[in-house]
Amino acid sequence: MKSRISWTFLITAIVVLAIPIAASAQTGFSLVPCGGTGQAACTFGHLILGGVRIINFLLAASAVVTMYYILTSAWLLLTALGSAEKIAAAKLGLRNAIIGFALILLSFAFINLLIQGLFGLTNCNWWTNPAQLWSNNSCLLPP
Repeated sequence: MKSRISWTFLITAIVVLAIPIAASAQTGFSLVPCGGTGQAACTFGHLILGGVRIINFLLAASAVVTMYYILTSAWLLLTALGSAEKIAAAKLGLRNAIIGFALILLSFAFINLLIQGLFGLTNCNWWTNPAQLWSNNSCLLPP
């Protein structure tokens, strides 16, 4: 069991670190659109934008981990072969994965609503257009 947890952690860490690096290499994307050569100086809005981008990326990556646990629990349930202990363990794992994913969705909503409420952002449209958060003219930045 301990070996599976460490492998899960290792794979998750690689995915969480590799995807943004690969995306930035292909598109020239930077986490915060400031402070580089030929770019404007960084402001507090850039710091908040970077934090929100990191949090939203980690929340999205956690959905991948949740799907891994749901599929693992489903596989254990399919291969239980009538063993009451294995069925109970698989059901518990499935229930925990679904509850965890529900908490992740609630935290996504809470964090984004909190940021929008704290900074009085009325023109942010993250719910229907998530690409707005990743554009260089984000609503968190002054025009």
